[in-house]
Amino acid sequence: MKIALLLPTSDMFPTLGRDFLKGFKLASKQNGQNFEIIIESIGKASDDDVLKMADKLLLQEAVELTISFCGIFQLEELVTKFSQYKSPLLFVDLGGSLPKKVHFNPYVLHHSLHLCNSAYTAGQFAAERIGKKGALVSSFYDGGYQLAASFVVGFTDNGGEIVYNYVGPMEYKTADYESMLVNLIESGAEVAFTLFSYKEAQYFLNVASKVPKKEVLQFMALPLMTDESMEYDDYGLSNMRSVASWSFSEETDSMQSFLNDYKNTYSTNPNIFSLLGFETSLLASHANTGGKIEFDQITGTAIDGSPRGQLIVNQNNQTEIEAHLLRKFEYNGETYQNTITNKLKAVEGQNLVERFEEIPYTGWKNPYICT
Repeated sequence: MKIALLLPTSDMFPTLGRDFLKGFKLASKQNGQNFEIIIESIGKASDDDVLKMADKLLLQEAVELTISFCGIFQLEELVTKFSQYKSPLLFVDLGGSLPKKVHFNPYVLHHSLHLCNSAYTAGQFAAERIGKKGALVSSFYDGGYQLAASFVVGFTDNGGEIVYNYVGPMEYKTADYESMLVNLIESGAEVAFTLFSYKEAQYFLNVASKVPKKEVLQFMALPLMTDESMEYDDYGLSNMRSVASWSFSEETDSMQSFLNDYKNTYSTNPNIFSLLGFETSLLASHANTGGKIEFDQITGTAIDGSPRGQLIVNQNNQTEIEAHLLRKFEYNGETYQNTITNKLKAVEGQNLVERFEEIPYTGWKNPYICT
């Protein structure tokens, strides 16, 4: 079977495409799939080049399946195109924005790491278990998706109130995080939702470590802010948590098997893009019926084999998970890890889509986190 992979580039994660492909090939081998893969780079995946490349693959290469990691702004036009061709499209991203009803189509399957769903769950947990006064603190770039809105809506839907907001400058090295921290503490916020990644996260974590121990302020971080692959120094943090759909510290058989198989195959540890690639291949394998991709064969089913547990494909061809992981960011003497402290029931994906249906997309057209 001939399939096409449309993969973006990322300044923050330059090995994104390679890592995704490694995960994809590992799962393909384990599931006995002999996919003939055509790989195309689509840059930042934020312009018409995505659509032009899709046209080329459909017309010239006659692929059986197209897998596209691109921005949600391109999705509506892709849905129209692949519906017209009656050709399957597997749209993947990290879940930095939620889909809308116009994106639902029997020829399109949407898979992600469910970041917005995790952010909503984090807001919900914070309002119920930490406190009702919250703050939203974000970088200029990470605030350009629906992650901030997901935190806030989850928090306010459950009785919380945002008492302080901060958005960093475009050039993060000019940010005065020390003054921001003073204002944050003075606001009386009990929990701060923090949206930072890559080098900006390092800057912020250094400042966050200076919160006086007598303060009750807790941090609820974006999962990419506490990503293990960043190899952070010891900041002495004890008040930072995150909610995510995964943790490479999870002791389940499925996660440990994935970690071991990946390292044995590639002599390196996987990251979130490897995980996404692995699951994408898993979905393609289960939809492959005699050399033809049939999404209706997996619609409404639960698929085993993911390192995160079961992947549920709902009636709108959107993947879901059963639970999110509450993780504590802590140093183990050598490196930071995300230690699981609780499992939180996931909000049904369709309910969240309906909740956000009228909330417009804003900010960056490229997929999170391809800046």
